[in-house]
Amino acid sequence: MKLKVIIPVTLFVVSLMFITNCKKNTATHFLIQVDSIHMPDTIQVGDTLKIVMFGTIGENGCYSLDQIEPFFDDTTLTIKVWGLNSGDDTCPGGIVYLDGASLSIMNFQQGVFRVLFIQPDDGKLEETIVVI
Repeated sequence: MKLKVIIPVTLFVVSLMFITNCKKNTATHFLIQVDSIHMPDTIQVGDTLKIVMFGTIGENGCYSLDQIEPFFDDTTLTIKVWGLNSGDDTCPGGIVYLDGASLSIMNFQQGVFRVLFIQPDDGKLEETIVVI
C-alpha cells in the first residue's frame, strides 16, 4: 500500500522539478544601438585607432555588454556591438549604458577608411578616418 502512494508522489515531485527548470528564462544576445562614437578623423600609419562608444545597452541590470566584433574588409571596418540579457526573473534596477566602452584597432595602411557600426534596426552609424 505504501508503495502505491510513494511512486505517484515521487513522480509528481520529479515532474514538478522538471517543469520548474523548464520555466527558467534563458540568456539572449542582441545588437546594441550605438548612439555616438568618439574617434580621431586622422591617424598616422602605425598608430592605434581608439574608438569610444556611447549608447544604451538595456533597461535594467540584467543587460550587459557582451562583445565588440570588428571585421576588416579592404577599406571598411565594420563593427557589431553585442549585448547580453541574462534572462533572470529579478534584475537590479537602473539603465545600463555603453558608457565609453572602447575598441582599439592597429595596423592600418595608408588610405581612407570607413568605420561602420551595424545597428539593430538595420540602420548604420558611419564615420571616415584618414590614415597618413
